[in-house]
Amino acid sequence: MAKLPDTLELPPRASYRVPMDNRENTSDTRIEVESKIAFIERAVDDLNDVILDQARSFEALEARLAKLEARLNEGDNSHGEGLDPLEERPPHY
Repeated sequence: MAKLPDTLELPPRASYRVPMDNRENTSDTRIEVESKIAFIERAVDDLNDVILDQARSFEALEARLAKLEARLNEGDNSHGEGLDPLEERPPHY
């Protein structure tokens, strides 16, 4: 089995630079990245709006639930009768 070197030598830093004739490609890449960032920002804003709408809906539902629980605890319904099924008259009376 071959022994791995203790250090890894990289080519000179100049080889990482973009050649002059590829600057147009770099510009296109930059525009593409900026477009993707703009799309992601828009998606995040839209999702934030959805979350805020859902939070408002949850708050409204929690308020309605609290009112219903209060009515049940009072033993009062819209007919003024108790909610105990044994005390309710059947609908055919």
